[in-house]
Amino acid sequence: MGGANGIWASVCAEGASIGNASSCVTIINLVRLGNQKVLKTYNCSYLRKAAIRVTEITTGSPPHNKQPIFGTRAADFTFDLSPEDFDIASFFGEKAPVRITSLASPQMILSRLSELFGNSSEFTLEIASNMREMILEDLRSGRKEEYMSKAGLALLFDRSGGSLNEVMRDIITADEAQGPYEKRLLEEIRQRWNEWDLRDAEQNDDMLQYDSFYNGFLAPYFSCYRCFDTKQALQALDMDADGYVDWKEFLVYLKWAFRQYPDVKDANELLDVAFQKGLIPAMRDERISSKEQRID
Repeated sequence: MGGANGIWASVCAEGASIGNASSCVTIINLVRLGNQKVLKTYNCSYLRKAAIRVTEITTGSPPHNKQPIFGTRAADFTFDLSPEDFDIASFFGEKAPVRITSLASPQMILSRLSELFGNSSEFTLEIASNMREMILEDLRSGRKEEYMSKAGLALLFDRSGGSLNEVMRDIITADEAQGPYEKRLLEEIRQRWNEWDLRDAEQNDDMLQYDSFYNGFLAPYFSCYRCFDTKQALQALDMDADGYVDWKEFLVYLKWAFRQYPDVKDANELLDVAFQKGLIPAMRDERISSKEQRID
């Protein structure tokens, strides 16, 4: 803009000169401003791949995920784009994930739900609007959580008036534990689960009767097995409505708890987070008929 007709810089952020401005970032910014000459002169769509590769060769690591233009998250779909906006993902021939934040629109939330869990009649614009309002409510209350992961988005859906189903459950629980610490905590909780499973009529079936699950896990959080709140909690957990709590159904909340609060000190604290921050907020919209309120 000041009359310069050339730059001296590395294609990536690493360079020989102090204050080096990556040529990849500089040129793509010119493209974003509408400069057509650089498009004719350079293979601009290849610059991103070149910057990533040179960074890997130079440092032994990929670029920082928040590095502009060629970082992992640089092409994320963060805002609804108007036709005149520059779409960096399309320019580089990539499919960018829709990033769910307080800036996301209901349409973006719907897109992310379908991307992770497939199409469903439950994924409506109304529920997506409720989810956006819940994100803003979390922001105002100081609740810092993410909504990009499968577990994070699913629990947001459940808290916003939706209902976790078997498809969502199976997709979430199919993911392996993120690391050895999470795996160890889940194994400790599974061991406790197995001890209560031995008291059931049907053993080693990956399911617990309501009373066994209450005595083994819910009792510290709900004072009465026959109370309405307990019935709501059990119904929220029983996603396939078969009258039992499946291990996979319980695992959804455990995986969510570790994803949101990975610094928990032990399995008991992981359970606290799963119930107090996950299950209890999610169960509040469960509707229990007068007939179902009585647990025989």
